[in-house]
Amino acid sequence: MALPTTTYDTATVLNPSSALTNFTLMVDLSRMSAAWWAAVDTTQGRRGRAAKDDGTELACDWIDFDSVAETGWLRVKWSGTLASSGTQVLRVYPPNTANSVQISSSTYGKDNAYKASAEGYWPMMADADDRTVNGRDFILTAGVVPGGGSTNAGPSASFDGVGYGQNNDNPFENAAERTLMIWGKPVTGFATGDGLFNIGLPYGSGGQRWTFTTSGGTPAAVRIEVGGGGYTSSKTTPLDEWNFFGVSLSDGGDLSGHKIYKNDEAPETATGTTTINTLITNNLYIGLSYLTTKGWVGDLQHAMLYSEELPEAWIDHEYAQTSGQAAFWGTWANTAGASATTTSRSRDRSRTRAR
Repeated sequence: MALPTTTYDTATVLNPSSALTNFTLMVDLSRMSAAWWAAVDTTQGRRGRAAKDDGTELACDWIDFDSVAETGWLRVKWSGTLASSGTQVLRVYPPNTANSVQISSSTYGKDNAYKASAEGYWPMMADADDRTVNGRDFILTAGVVPGGGSTNAGPSASFDGVGYGQNNDNPFENAAERTLMIWGKPVTGFATGDGLFNIGLPYGSGGQRWTFTTSGGTPAAVRIEVGGGGYTSSKTTPLDEWNFFGVSLSDGGDLSGHKIYKNDEAPETATGTTTINTLITNNLYIGLSYLTTKGWVGDLQHAMLYSEELPEAWIDHEYAQTSGQAAFWGTWANTAGASATTTSRSRDRSRTRAR
């Protein structure tokens, strides 16, 4: 399918520290140029497109889009490998009548915008929808307010310590490797041992569970728990502070060697011989650790689950783009298309926008 001949914005991103295959790039649409927004026409319900700078089209997920406020978030899967040196340039085409409709199941639609091992991605911006093809949407109980907080990467969901999200489709039955990433901020009311700083899998066969939780009061320390044992890391967060955390579990069979991440710090390696049970048959939860107790008090955002052990460079790159779009992408520049496109917003092309 040919790319549209309309205007598009481009920006350059530094490559990761090691090669990453099918990495999903995140784009803050509020950073698009005035000319890009002037070319938007959503009256036909169309979404925009994305491509490499050589014109190779890329699968993308338009997570959020508000043409009035000129805001939104886009995820783009880089086709192939992001090399470990140099830079890459991304094109983002605005939604307008020159673009063909991109349904979720199409080659460049939402269902193909994530790595195959992505078991779920919940931005928690306005709802608890899973953006991946798996459709593991969370059912939120009372006490969870979608869009209740915000970070550099948009709105989050606020949890009161009682409410939580639940999904009955557990992606980790017999999974030997797992990776979790999430942004979180505990607030007043977060007590010793309370809460969950991630997506939890409480209670599996024989009482086993795999979870990335918190323990020890404030500042809360990241902890991996499996069955009757666990490992408490030195990665902590005080109240009222946003931090990015990740955990990657290998197929080693016990706690030893698993990695715990915080922001751009060096990862910490867990120790311990407690066996990690791969047959976890219970439900999937967010904002809950012990089924009916120990609920998260604070905000959560951008939870991502993978059924593989992702490399450190992947987790570092994910942190970089969700913590600071200005630093990650720099400035977006507009490129005029090969032909003009008449849109309902064309009269605004000459306006300037505050940044």
